[in-house]
Amino acid sequence: MINDKIFVCLPDFSGGGAEKVMMSLIKALSPDYQVTCVALSDNGPLYARLPQNCEFLNVNRASARQSILPLSQIFRTRKPDVVITTMAYFNFIIMFALLLSGHRPRRVILREANTPASTLKALGVRWLGVCLYRFLYNRASAVICNSEQVQGELADAGVKRESIKIIPNPVDGDALSHLAKKKITLPEFGDAALPLFVSVGRLTKQKGMERLIKWVAAMRINANLIIIGSGEQRENLLSIIRRDRLEQRVKLIDFQDNPFPYMAAANAVVLGSHWEGLPNVGLEALALGKTVIATGECGGLVGMKLRYMIDDLIIAETGDQFIAEMDQIAKNHAPSKARRDHDMQAYNPKIAASSLPAEFDIETVINQYKTTIFGL
Repeated sequence: MINDKIFVCLPDFSGGGAEKVMMSLIKALSPDYQVTCVALSDNGPLYARLPQNCEFLNVNRASARQSILPLSQIFRTRKPDVVITTMAYFNFIIMFALLLSGHRPRRVILREANTPASTLKALGVRWLGVCLYRFLYNRASAVICNSEQVQGELADAGVKRESIKIIPNPVDGDALSHLAKKKITLPEFGDAALPLFVSVGRLTKQKGMERLIKWVAAMRINANLIIIGSGEQRENLLSIIRRDRLEQRVKLIDFQDNPFPYMAAANAVVLGSHWEGLPNVGLEALALGKTVIATGECGGLVGMKLRYMIDDLIIAETGDQFIAEMDQIAKNHAPSKARRDHDMQAYNPKIAASSLPAEFDIETVINQYKTTIFGL
C-alpha cells in the first residue's frame, strides 16, 4: 500500500470546509504515500497549503463538465490505485471520467460534503439526481459522509447503506488554539463595546448571511456582526447593509486564511445556513470554547446536539428563536477591554477542548479515513 498511487481530486482550492478536509487528508497521507492532487484549477487560498511532496495536476478547465475528457485521459495514462473525491457534483464528474477512461482503480472513495436533498433540489429534476446517485455512487468502494442525516439522505437516494461510512470532519484543536492567539485589529464599529457575533463562510445563498444581517438588525439589544468570507453575494450583502443603515454595526471582511482570532473575540459564532452537512466552522468554534448558534438546517450540528447535549451549541429552529438566543447572549455580555483589544491570554485550550467530543480529533478522524481508503 505504501507504493499505491493515490489521487485526491477536488474542484479547486477555495477555503470551504470540504476543501479543508481534503487538504488535511493530503497532508496526512503525503509523507507515507505517493499522493497526487488533481484539481480543475489552482484558484483559491488553500493552494499554498499543498505539501511539497504532493504532486499537483492542474486540469485547467473553467467548468466541471469541460473536465470530463481531460480527467479521463489522466486516469487512463496515470492509472491511480486509489481515487478520492469530494462534493456531489464533482463526484459525479469523477465517476463519469473513470468510466470513460476504462481504468478501474482498486479503491474509489466518494465523500459527500453536503446534504443530498440540496443536490437533488439544485438539479431541478429529482429522478435524474436519484439515477445519478444510484448509478454512480454504487460503483464506488465506499461513500463517506459526515453525519447521520447525510447518511439517511444518501440511502433515500438509492445508495447502498452498507457502503456508506460516517466519518466526522477533523478538528486540530492544538493548531486552532495557536492560530487563535494571533493579534488582530477588529473593524471600526460605531460602538466597539457592543456584543460581537461572528460568522465565517462563503458568501453564497447556502450560508444564509443575508438573514443573519436581518436577524442582528431585529435584536432588542444592539450588537455588532462580522461576516468573514468571499463569494458572489458580497455586493448584495453590502447593498443590504447600506439600505438598512447598518454600516456602523455590520462589517464584511474578505476570506481569511486564519479567521480564528475573530471567532475567539466573539461572544458567539453564528451560522445562518439554509442547508449543511456538518459545517467545519461550528466544530472549530466549539473547539475554541465559543458558544455556537446555528439554524435547524445545519443537519450535522443538530445531530451533535441531540447526541452529546453540548451546552455551548444552540440550535434555533426559527428566525425568531435565533434572534431571541442572540439577545440572551447579548444580555449577559459584559464589555471588557480584553475583548476589544483581543487579549487572548485568558484563553484556556484545555477548557475549550471539552466543548468538542474526542471523536472529532484530527488523528482519530484521519485514522478512520485510512481504514476506509485502504479497505482495512
